[in-house]
Amino acid sequence: MKKHNRLRIYKVIALAVALVLIYSLSAFSLSTSIDERAVVTMMGIDYKDDEVCVTAHLLVSVLGGENAFVQDTAEGRGATLFEALNRFSVLHGRKAEFSHCGLVVVGESMLERGIRNEMQALLSAGTLSPGTLLIASKGESAQEFVVAANDLGLEANEDIARFINRFERSLSMPHMTLVDFLRNEMGESGASFLPAVKLEYRDEALIPQGQMGPPMPGEGEDEEIPVPVADIASIDTAIVTKGGVKTGELNKDETMGLNFTKPQSNKGIVTIDGFTHNEKEYGAVFAQVKRKRVRVSSSFKDGKPHILYDIVMYVDVSTKHEFLHLTDFGQGEKSAIYRTIENAFSEKAVLQVTAAAKAAKDLETDFMGWQYRFARRNSRKKAIYTAEEENVFLNDIVIETRVRVRAR
Repeated sequence: MKKHNRLRIYKVIALAVALVLIYSLSAFSLSTSIDERAVVTMMGIDYKDDEVCVTAHLLVSVLGGENAFVQDTAEGRGATLFEALNRFSVLHGRKAEFSHCGLVVVGESMLERGIRNEMQALLSAGTLSPGTLLIASKGESAQEFVVAANDLGLEANEDIARFINRFERSLSMPHMTLVDFLRNEMGESGASFLPAVKLEYRDEALIPQGQMGPPMPGEGEDEEIPVPVADIASIDTAIVTKGGVKTGELNKDETMGLNFTKPQSNKGIVTIDGFTHNEKEYGAVFAQVKRKRVRVSSSFKDGKPHILYDIVMYVDVSTKHEFLHLTDFGQGEKSAIYRTIENAFSEKAVLQVTAAAKAAKDLETDFMGWQYRFARRNSRKKAIYTAEEENVFLNDIVIETRVRVRAR
């Protein structure tokens, strides 16, 4: 057979195979359309009565309605996380779809048991995407958090996830994705952290029935019904983990100090309470951080490991209330005032980074990633500390912080 004839036959065969695949995929897509699934958009994980408890926020399409969805919550339990997830295999007569889950809330009971292996399994199996946000529920179970978030509206989880993502680069708010959490936990430091989030209820709001899904018989879409509304009460602290297990919690200043050392956290508001210049107090001074540069160097001095944080921040000062009249001063006095502001912000940032470093030592948890720095840049010298000598490393390490603020 001639060469060009063989090529022609191969092309025909390839085309036939492609058509079969396209038809098969189309049929599969049609058979597993959104109308046949319950989409899990937020998931809470607790450990109750010796079982893993998964509470899911669901969006379920309404048959016969155009872009019509109802929201609901459902629960699954099992000896393992995957056994609990399998209980969601059929919900409302439809298959549960976890690939759209943008937020995982972990309860304190689960953090005390440990989540590293479970999170690794979820990522490896493709159940969750690498960019899924992880948070810890503060002061309540993950189930209570999901139920409260369900009252935020039809797209409750998207509101919360969007809110957290909006502050991904914020100095005042910690941020953690699934892949970053596992990278930290499975790295040299073996530790990480989760943003601690708390919801609270406020007064009920009147919501048109049409926004809550198809009206019940006898109800109109414009009829308003009372719905309790939940707000994010706080998201400025963090839960610290080691081996996926909670070892402690950072307060607001310690969390701020941790974020100062993270290069990606370069936006937000910093505040000086009780600003004083020339022995006169002017109240609070606020500044908007425009950009930040962080350089971290690791070395050994006198036989001990040293970490130096060299941080430069550029801020715009907001002058309000009693601070407004400072703009009436001459240029020389203004320069002196801004130098005072820069020094005040620098001193506060150094204190906050120092507080975070002390927390890491006190909790015996290297959530700031110091061992990673030495494994990366001083691997031979780092070898004097074995895995069993981590506490020795944390005790020996010396942290130095230099912060320079440029205000305008």
